[in-house]
This record gives sequence, C-alpha cells and structure tokens, in this order.
Amino acid sequence: MTSVFFCIYEVAYVVYTWKRGELVVKRVSKKLHKAMKLQMRFFPTIVALQLIPTLALCFAVDTKAREILTKARFISGGFGGFIGLVIDAQSAICFIAFLNKVYDGEEAVNYSYATISKFGTLSCCLAIAGLFVFIPKAMGGQEGEYANFLASVMYFLLSMSYLAMFVMKLRLFRQGALDRESSMKACTKECSYDSREKSRSIAV
Repeated sequence: MTSVFFCIYEVAYVVYTWKRGELVVKRVSKKLHKAMKLQMRFFPTIVALQLIPTLALCFAVDTKAREILTKARFISGGFGGFIGLVIDAQSAICFIAFLNKVYDGEEAVNYSYATISKFGTLSCCLAIAGLFVFIPKAMGGQEGEYANFLASVMYFLLSMSYLAMFVMKLRLFRQGALDRESSMKACTKECSYDSREKSRSIAV
C-alpha cells in the first residue's frame, strides 16, 4: 500500500507543479516547454509501471521469483524517481531564470508568475533533495533501520515540498482577491466619474 500511495503522491505533485508552472516555463524557453510537455505525457505511465513488480510480489511464492521481483521493484522505483528528479530540475531552472529576468528588468513584473517561480523553486529543490535520498534507497534495496531513516528523511522533505506548494496556493488566492478588489475600486471610480460627467452635461 505504501508503494501505491507514494506513486499517487509522486504523480500528483509533478502534475500540479507542471500545471502551475507551465506558463512560466513557456515564457522562459519554448523548446524546453515542448520537451517537458512530452515528458509529462509519459511520466504517469512510467510511475505506474513501478507497481507491477510490487503487486506481483504479493502473489509470488517461489524464492527466486521473489528475489527477481524485488530487484525489479527497486530498479523501477529508482528509475521513476530519476525521471521525477529530471522534471523537477528543469522546472527549477526555468523558475530561477524567470526570476532573474524580472530582477534584471528584462521581464515585466507579474506577481502571480513571480509567486509561482519563488515557491516553485523552493518546492522543486525540496523534492529533488527527497528524491536524492529515495534513489539510493530504491536502487540499493536498503533494508532495516537505515532504510527506515532514509524513508523518514525522504517523506519529511517531500512533505515540506507539498507545504511550499500549499503556501503558494494561498498567496495566489490572496493576490487574486487583491487584484479583484483593485479592479472593483477602479471600476467604481470610473463609473462615478462617468455619472458626474453625465450630470454636468444634462445641467448644461
């Protein structure tokens, strides 16, 4: 069950990061955007394939078969983690590049994109750190207390990564509310001005 939930977690995190940061990636590099879009088509399938040896282990009885399936589970898990790491690294590079353009004045300030880039960078870095812990554990087939320690560190880092995304979502909600409030004030001010102008013209 742990493997199933971890796969769901991994896919949900990467897909959400992509959906939120896609426009930023596109503004930074259209070529990389196309490449990442292609990667995202196959990523859920690659992650889901990790479950095949895990589920097969539940029904395997033969000792040799279990050894082969265990190795396959570790290798597929490590490969899936590596693909996730590559996607996170590309996203982080684009987020940092966008922020550099904003600070250098090459890009107009867009608070929503800036918020996505700041928290996206933090989230991706935490996820990358978690995957760096996960890949040796998966590929090496670590067991015992050391494996439990690595798993705890990994889940902590990934949880912090999700927390960063949650805070980003709150900031975007707040920014959206402020933008709507500003638009309403501007609209009210404009309507009030038009009304005064109409009153003056009627009086004349």
